[in-house]
Amino acid sequence: MKKLIPVIILLFVSISSFSSLMAQTPELIPYRKGDKWGYCDRNKKIVIKPKYESADPFSDGLAWVQINDKWVLINMEDKEITSSKYDFAWDFYEDLALVQKGKKFGFVNKEGLEVVACKYDEAEFFNKGLAKVKRNGKFGFLNKNGDEILSCKYDRTWDFIEGIAKVIENGKWGLISNEGKEIIPCIYDFIGDFKENLAAVKLNGKWGFIDKNGQQTIPPKYEEVWEFRNGVCLVKFNGKEFYIDQNGTEYWEE
Repeated sequence: MKKLIPVIILLFVSISSFSSLMAQTPELIPYRKGDKWGYCDRNKKIVIKPKYESADPFSDGLAWVQINDKWVLINMEDKEITSSKYDFAWDFYEDLALVQKGKKFGFVNKEGLEVVACKYDEAEFFNKGLAKVKRNGKFGFLNKNGDEILSCKYDRTWDFIEGIAKVIENGKWGLISNEGKEIIPCIYDFIGDFKENLAAVKLNGKWGFIDKNGQQTIPPKYEEVWEFRNGVCLVKFNGKEFYIDQNGTEYWEE
């Protein structure tokens, strides 16, 4: 009886995988007839007449199609649900799709509403509730309601890592959180990556360290610093190299 168990499990997994695959396959498939696109079912029966210049696959009952060089969102009844027509449109990420009108970018939701007007010079897909945008040469971040939780004032921004991102404003470095808070104002000449929960910072030509709350755990006074490894870090002070720990204790003597 025990020998049958692996076979039964394998059969169950196979059936489950097939059912899952069937569930993921769209009910309507883009279908090309001549130079026009529509949609058909699995039996190649045309459900939406080929009349579009291009057609994307359906996802959650919605698909982007192109007509007269513009992109609109349709449902499976072939009804347009976007009030505007766009020069380009991308897939939905976190229930919002990036759209382009002229040279400006915005976002629409799955109801076809433009929750963020096409007013940004650049925009990225939503990731963990935030999207990076650019306006007038400066970067900021939007939440899914379209609010600028971090205004477009930064010259450069980095990706969030564990809820923290580095930013530059007027040549100075700072830290922001993915909750829209400024952990550290842009006051440093440089901020390194976090290693063992500490990041090297440079201020007025000297180096020190900060923690993830933005607190200076080791004040900037060193000529050079390396990164922390196993709780210690090599530094240079007055031309001499020695190690310090995360509390700033210096391990050296003349």
